Amino acid sequence: MIVVPAEFVRTTVAREGEACTPWLDALPSLVAELLDRWDCEPDGAVMFGGVGIIVPVRRGDAGVAVLKVSFPHPGNRYEPDAFAAWAGRGAVVLHERDDDHFAMLLERAHSTTLASLTDEDEIAEVAGRLNHLLAIDAPAALPRLQDQADSWAEDLEKDARTLPHGLSSRALDAARATIDELARTQPNLIIHGDFHGRNILRADREPWLAVDPKGYAGDPASDAGTPAQNPRPDHPHHPRPRQGPPPQPRHLRRSSPPGPRTSRPLGPPPRSPNHLLGPPPRLPPRPHRSRPHQPPNPGNHPRKPPHSTSPRVEAGWVVAVQEVRICRASWEGVLGAAVRMRIRWSGSSGLTQVSQSRKSSPTRAWR
Repeated sequence: MIVVPAEFVRTTVAREGEACTPWLDALPSLVAELLDRWDCEPDGAVMFGGVGIIVPVRRGDAGVAVLKVSFPHPGNRYEPDAFAAWAGRGAVVLHERDDDHFAMLLERAHSTTLASLTDEDEIAEVAGRLNHLLAIDAPAALPRLQDQADSWAEDLEKDARTLPHGLSSRALDAARATIDELARTQPNLIIHGDFHGRNILRADREPWLAVDPKGYAGDPASDAGTPAQNPRPDHPHHPRPRQGPPPQPRHLRRSSPPGPRTSRPLGPPPRSPNHLLGPPPRLPPRPHRSRPHQPPNPGNHPRKPPHSTSPRVEAGWVVAVQEVRICRASWEGVLGAAVRMRIRWSGSSGLTQVSQSRKSSPTRAWR
């Protein structure tokens, strides 16, 4: 019999409670029964995911496969229905199924995931291609994603009342409109339901195949946003776990944190961005200009000196103008990146919209 990994036992008990202990105790005998029924032999170490174990097997002359046994949870009920409908189109092939025990015999894929790649363009291309392949007519057995729209609306109203920072009326109206316009009426296509990079594996039959679907019927666009919501851990915008206690609400924060004041670390003071511009330019001395003859001052009051600007002040203005030009160049660079992004997302219509908005941009007044 197999040995259930201790880490899988620990995480399952932590998530499901002590009620899952009988299922964990019976798991080795269940795997042995399934291996005998489907004429398979273990062919590697037992692996595990979030909700089940994976046993690499060899099935006589049919080649290699994997036996997957998941925890009996309603969220795992429709996985074999999705695999059966795809029949290998963009996903691993389903060989056998036992719905009573949440068990499946599946095509074996490699352990390399799409999330391990560093080329984001390749990640987007692979995910987009698989998303297109998986979007086929859904069988009647799959639950409809649009049926969850009412619960999403209830959660939205609850969060608006209970979140510490609150939600503005504008944000609430936009969220309600999104639910009404996009969630309540959706096409009848298969949705993976958990379409992130760790559920897309290298394979032999195809370069990449999807695994671990939840199985819904709805709009495939809901799968398209999942990879963007799960960035790689080394991505600069990946959310890192916060260290220390959670931050206080803004109205309760103190102007300075309590405790002893710490001095600035030794070393030269930090330089401002002006050091990138170099030293101020040396201006030539102003040529002497003869002033017209002025009448005598009968009141003998001191005259104000003629208006002049010292070289230091003029040099400061030159530096300020250069800083403005640098800010303007940086802003136009960001705007250009936004233009390219809108071109990729919206096609020619996006280019027209951004080019029109750029004509009215305040950067035009800086020229």
